[in-house]
Amino acid sequence: KNCDEIDGYADLVARGKPHFIEVKGVTFCGETSKAADIKMSHVPWHHEVLNFAKDLVERVNRASGSSEPEYEVACAHEHSCCVLIASTRYKTDGKWQTFIDYDKFHEGFRKWQADGTPLDVFTYTAPTPAWAVYGAEEEGFDPAENRVMGKSKKPRYKPPP
Repeated sequence: KNCDEIDGYADLVARGKPHFIEVKGVTFCGETSKAADIKMSHVPWHHEVLNFAKDLVERVNRASGSSEPEYEVACAHEHSCCVLIASTRYKTDGKWQTFIDYDKFHEGFRKWQADGTPLDVFTYTAPTPAWAVYGAEEEGFDPAENRVMGKSKKPRYKPPP
């Protein structure tokens, strides 16, 4: 159903100019209430969520009229069925800055509380880890974590030693 409304979503993005857009498929947790009636057949696959995000990015960038893209797919987490679309303002020298340096954030917040110094988001962003960037072999899974795989699927990356 969301795919039918993609032009409306693109219009909202063009109007609001958000920094980030998280596109996420629903996680099926068994039977739901009769009102929602969500079944496993309603749950999108990761590639469907990714294709939706790419289509949304394309439509938003086309509508902007700019020669440079305003948005790109920055991160894709296959295991969460989640895709992060980011404003290209968060891409510096070809590297994404989509993570938060919490120490810098708290420092900036304290300064804002103390003397009103503006808290600028770009002062506390941190580089996106290579494993989280869209197209990474790890598919968004932190290799430092212990990944549990189903019987029929094997990881496409080599786990750390």
